[in-house]
Amino acid sequence: MKDTMTISLRELFTIIKRKLWIIALVGIIFGLITAGVNQFLLKPVYEANTTIITNKEVDEEKVQMSTSDDFTFSQRMAITYSKIITSDTVLNQVIDNLNLKMKAKKLAKYIDVENIQDTQIIKISVRNGNPKTAAKICNEIAIVFEKEVKRITKASGVEVIDKATVPTKHIRPRKTVNTIIATLIGIILAITVILLREILDKTIKTTKDIEKYFDFNILGVVSKQKEKLMYVKDLDRKNLVQEEFIKIRTNIQYANIDNEMKVILFTSTHKDEGKSILSLNTAYKFSELEETKVLLIDCDLRNPTINKILNKPNQKGVMDILLGKKDIKNSIEKVNDKFDILFTGKIPQNPTEILASKKMKNLIDSLKNDYDYIFIDTPPAGVISDCSILSRYSDGLVYIMASKESEIDYIKDSIKGLQGIKIIGCILNKFDAKSVSYYNYSNYSYYYGE
Repeated sequence: MKDTMTISLRELFTIIKRKLWIIALVGIIFGLITAGVNQFLLKPVYEANTTIITNKEVDEEKVQMSTSDDFTFSQRMAITYSKIITSDTVLNQVIDNLNLKMKAKKLAKYIDVENIQDTQIIKISVRNGNPKTAAKICNEIAIVFEKEVKRITKASGVEVIDKATVPTKHIRPRKTVNTIIATLIGIILAITVILLREILDKTIKTTKDIEKYFDFNILGVVSKQKEKLMYVKDLDRKNLVQEEFIKIRTNIQYANIDNEMKVILFTSTHKDEGKSILSLNTAYKFSELEETKVLLIDCDLRNPTINKILNKPNQKGVMDILLGKKDIKNSIEKVNDKFDILFTGKIPQNPTEILASKKMKNLIDSLKNDYDYIFIDTPPAGVISDCSILSRYSDGLVYIMASKESEIDYIKDSIKGLQGIKIIGCILNKFDAKSVSYYNYSNYSYYYGE
């Protein structure tokens, strides 16, 4: 068992590649929403500009008394003029002259004053939702400022270079820029969520994950069905699932070459991962071999399932034999001349103790004489200890994992409880090759020996 739980950069790029349509869709949605907000909800803002030039003949002694020595004169004047332009004195006068319905502090928020570097030119910018109002305020500020600056700083003259004109284009919202930025944010967010989900997802998804985290032989893959997987006996012979179980049968046979394995357990980490239907179908496929007789025993005493799959009553079975209520012949459900099934029968209050009894061992030993293969469906190994108990009478174990359901950490914990048991290999169930993030669908042909 391997401890490394990493995902390579190549896999990350492959994930992004396979999810490009989702990433693009999210980006487009973000862009369209932003474009709609810009178009219908955000009011346009216009900016008017005027430039003025000031005379340097001022009382420098006063300026030097109010500023630091390390500022140049032009910088000091820019600060001075900026304060004057945005002062309550100037702005209140502008508000009165234009009959504006706002206070000076609010108007100041929409005014920018800039001293053009290495010049005596000052640029005044005013923003407003109405382009005409923006131009009027801008020009009026220049007029009022010209009067006030002479009074305050004794400047010899302030002249307007360019009067503000009515702007024809708004400066905000920047529809194109905002839409592009929103689209990029959507793309980045989609990539982040996809990668985080993939990195934080600790479930087995593909056979590559099994190879990465475990030292198991991969016996086969069973594809996910639109409807719940059922008994292969009832499926069309050309159905893909038929071929999948033939592959599983072959791989179990190959694993059986060096050491004869007649009694094989099927287990999983949790319920609903498909071990019961897989054990039934595997057993049935083995019964199709020439001169091979197969028995399937349902020993999942907490959740008997085989009889439910076959729509049969659970009135007789292995528990009845162990408790001496019925003999083997009267307890077996015959599928055909080569395939028999033992259901659980009526479950007693102490099933684990009964499974651990010598009677169970004797029963298995007796059945070995009549069958070439005995498959036992056990409770999930990650839930109770019945699987470990039954392993005493078995030759090997097949571990079932469900794609996108079986969690790596839980599997590892379950396997720790199976120490000493020969694990023949694992079967990946519910595999959807088109939905996994970094699995090449064409590689799926590997499992059919092509």
